[in-house]
Amino acid sequence: MEQASTELVDRWRQGDHQAANELYQRYVERLSGIVTAQLADRLRSRTDADDVLQSACRSFFRRVKDGQFEFDADDDVWKLLVTISLNKLRSQVRKHSAAKRDAAQEVSRSNNQVPDDFHLEKLTETPSPVEAFIFAEMIERVSTKLGADHAVLLQLRMEGHSQQEIAEALQTSDRSIRRMLDNIREALNTELEEADD
Repeated sequence: MEQASTELVDRWRQGDHQAANELYQRYVERLSGIVTAQLADRLRSRTDADDVLQSACRSFFRRVKDGQFEFDADDDVWKLLVTISLNKLRSQVRKHSAAKRDAAQEVSRSNNQVPDDFHLEKLTETPSPVEAFIFAEMIERVSTKLGADHAVLLQLRMEGHSQQEIAEALQTSDRSIRRMLDNIREALNTELEEADD
């Protein structure tokens, strides 16, 4: 009978490398499928799914051994692996996109060409169920961390309401809304940086 993933995690924390290998073999194929599916065609020549997975697994095993995560069920292990893998992938996408943007801006300045539409395409793509799940979890963490007013503001902003409309709904000033939005941006950036680490 297959040993529970949570039990393998406990064995790994006690220094059992065989347990880490069993966890890796249990999930690597599914993780590879998710990362490959999310990797845009034009980035496959620059970013290898295996490299993303190796980096994600190193982070997972290091952070789990350090006691940064607790798991109530096997499904929690899977969700964390997916989250770390997609965050590693996003980090690679941001890095390559930044390089691409810099090159496109240089070309645009030199011969007035329109920059590549990669970012517009990415912004208008429909998120996958996994991406939507991870985004929802991140928003929930930020909302919990910042409090009820920030959670309402974030919800209204995501629904497309203007800053003035939000200020009226919360019965506060535009200046307060700007400050709260800055708090939200900072919290989201912190979440992304922690995920990349």
